[in-house]
Amino acid sequence: MAKGVEDTLMYTYNRFIGHNEVGDAPEAFGDLPEEYHQKMLNRQSQWPLSMNGTSTHDTKRGEDVRARLNVLTDLPDEWFSIVQEWQGLNTSIKQNGFPDANDEYLIYQTIVGAYPMPGKSEDDFKNRVQEYLQKALREAKTHSNWDKPHEEYEAATKNFAVQLLDTSKPFWKSFEKFHQKIADFGIVNSLAQVLLKFTSPGIPDVYQGTELWDFSLVDPDNRRPVDYEERQQLLEELEAQANETHENIIANLWENRYSAKIKLWLVQQLMNERKSNVELFSEGEYVPLTVEGKYKQNVLAFARSHNQQWCVIAAPLHIASLSKLQGKEILAIDWSDTNIVLPHEAPKTFQHLFSKTSGTYKKEIAIKEIFKSLPLAVLKSN
Repeated sequence: MAKGVEDTLMYTYNRFIGHNEVGDAPEAFGDLPEEYHQKMLNRQSQWPLSMNGTSTHDTKRGEDVRARLNVLTDLPDEWFSIVQEWQGLNTSIKQNGFPDANDEYLIYQTIVGAYPMPGKSEDDFKNRVQEYLQKALREAKTHSNWDKPHEEYEAATKNFAVQLLDTSKPFWKSFEKFHQKIADFGIVNSLAQVLLKFTSPGIPDVYQGTELWDFSLVDPDNRRPVDYEERQQLLEELEAQANETHENIIANLWENRYSAKIKLWLVQQLMNERKSNVELFSEGEYVPLTVEGKYKQNVLAFARSHNQQWCVIAAPLHIASLSKLQGKEILAIDWSDTNIVLPHEAPKTFQHLFSKTSGTYKKEIAIKEIFKSLPLAVLKSN
C-alpha cells in the first residue's frame, strides 16, 4: 500500500500536491465546517486520546508548506494565470524538453510552498530541492527509477529548478512578488492549524522542530538537526515580553511574523492552556457553534466545555479569498455582521462580548471584536 500509493501515485499525480500526503488522498478537497464538526464529535466519542499530528518523520512536506499551498485553493484563477506565465518564461531553460509539464508543475508548487519566508535565509534551498527532485522522480517511476536512473532527465530537471532560483532572471521577479503575497495567508493558515490541533479532541503532537516554521521536504530533509539554541533564545525573548499588554505582544509578533516567533508563542500559550485545564481538553465536550452573518462561511467555531468551564475557539477560513474580495490586508478585513452564536447553556462570563439589543443581551460574539489583532481567538469563561 505504501509503495503503491504513498511512494508512487503521490509522486505522479500533481494536480495539487498539498494532498499528496501520508494519511491524505489526492482526490480529497477538504471538509466543510459541518463535516469537521461531525468528525470531531465522533473522535471525542470514540477516540478522545488519538494523536493530532501535523508533521512526522514521514510527511512528504512540512506542515507549513501545506498550509501555504492551501492558499492556492483560495486563489485558483490567479494561480493558473501565473503558472501559464511561468511556463512561457521558462521554456528556454528546458533541456531536450525536460522536465515534462507534470514535473514542471510539481516544481512550481514545491518552490512556492517550501521556499523560506521573505527576507530569511535560503536554508541551502538549492541543494535541498535538487535532492528532493531526484527522490521524487525516482519514486514516481515515470521518467526515472531507483534501479535504472535516467540521469539525463534528472540532471535537466534539477538544472531547471536551479535556474528558477536565479535572482537575475525574469521568472524570479514574478515569483518573488507572488511568494510575498501568499506568505502571509500561509501564516494565518499555519496558526489556525496549530489552534485546531491543540483545541480539538485528541492529543496534539509537535514533531521535532515544528515549533517554528516547517518548510521541510520529504525525508531525509525533514529529519535534519533541530536548532534548539534558536528556540531557546526566542523563548527567552517571549519571557522578557511577558509583562507587556496582550495587544502589544500580538502586534509585535505579527510585525515580526517571518521569524516564526509568533508560531512558537501560540504553541507555548496552548500548551500552557492544556496543562492548566487538563479535564477540559481531555474529557470536555466538543460543542459545534453556529456562525451567522455575511461571512459565516469564513469562520470555524466550536467550544470545549466541562462542568461550568467553557473555552470558545474561532479560526478563519479562506482568508485569502476574503482579502481579495474586499481588497484589504489581513488585519483590515471587515467582518461585518459575522457572529458566533453561543447556546443557552454558555456561561454569563462571556457577557461583555455579547451584542445588546433593546436592553437584553443576545448570546452572540462579534468576529470583528475578537479578530482585531489576529484572525483567531481562544476565549475562556474564567
